Parts: sequence; structure tokens; C-alpha cells
Amino acid sequence: MWHYLLYRCNACALPSLDGRWLWRVAFWVRPEQLERVLKCSERHIRRYRSELEASGRLKYQRAVKNKQVGFYTLIPFADNVAPVILENLSGKQVSVYGHVDKSG
Repeated sequence: MWHYLLYRCNACALPSLDGRWLWRVAFWVRPEQLERVLKCSERHIRRYRSELEASGRLKYQRAVKNKQVGFYTLIPFADNVAPVILENLSGKQVSVYGHVDKSG
């Protein structure tokens, strides 16, 4: 599940004004898509998601009423990567992962 979510996050990357590709902080995945790709039941998906949340690698926001997708946030391993607000090519502000100075 981790590898598939990493793939989906990468597929949702946004180009920046300076030509870099940036990972979105939150992205969505349809539950049936996870079931199909991972070839397992919804029960197993919930268990895998809980394990990733417990290990500190994932945050999950359940689907809002009348919506069928939940939002996932992968937690970076690197200490110098955190959410930042940047402007995308269409001029909208988006939350993406970027390098931050942790030196103080």
C-alpha cells in the first residue's frame, strides 16, 4: 500500500514556476482503486492504512459526506522536508512539500 500511495502522490505532482516538480501534501485515492490494485478487501485496506498511520508514515482524512474519496498525506522521512505554500503555474496557491531550513 505504501508503494502504491507513493506512486499516486508522485503522479499528482505539480510543476513549479522554476521547473521543479513538487509533491502535493494531500491527494486522494478512490477506495475501489486501492482494492483493485492491491487485490485485497476494504477490511485489509483499513488495516494497512492503520498500520501506516501508527508507524507515523501516513495521515488519512476520511471521506466527507457525499464524497467517495479520502485524502492521504504521506509523511516524509527527511527532517528538512515540510509543507509549504507555493504558487503553481495557473497562479493558484497550493500546499506542497518543500525543503525547509531547520538550522534555526
